[in-house]
Amino acid sequence: MNVFIRIASSFLSSFLISFTLAYINTVPESERLSNTYYFSFFDQFMLLFIVLLLIYIVVAVLYSIGVDNQLRTMKVSTSIREMIAILLYIVGGFITVFIFFGLLTGLSYRGFVIGSVLYGGAFALVYYLVTRMLQFVCIRILKNRGSRHAL
Repeated sequence: MNVFIRIASSFLSSFLISFTLAYINTVPESERLSNTYYFSFFDQFMLLFIVLLLIYIVVAVLYSIGVDNQLRTMKVSTSIREMIAILLYIVGGFITVFIFFGLLTGLSYRGFVIGSVLYGGAFALVYYLVTRMLQFVCIRILKNRGSRHAL
């Protein structure tokens, strides 16, 4: 169930971020210049969705399992554990984007923009929030099923 939630979170997070960025980056028909090619909303959405989904499934799922397993062993309150988890997820997003752009630029890091790293942290935070929301919903569903069967 835990891995299923993480993979579902990957799909949902990829969808949310891809939709948002494609919507922001799409130029309306009335503002387009002649003799200039513009990517359609669907083109932008699909490209972002595929790239983000691969990164989320390959990196985020494995990283989140590792982080959550380490945090589970900590003897601290739940609120402190969640704050540490948020920070670790954001740092993991920073590192992932840094490595990803490093591989794209041949590890030269020329033209590397700090904003890209911040996007990584934001995307990791979206993944974290979607994962926690899905876990909450699944727990509620299981509790409701259990209480119905007890009657």
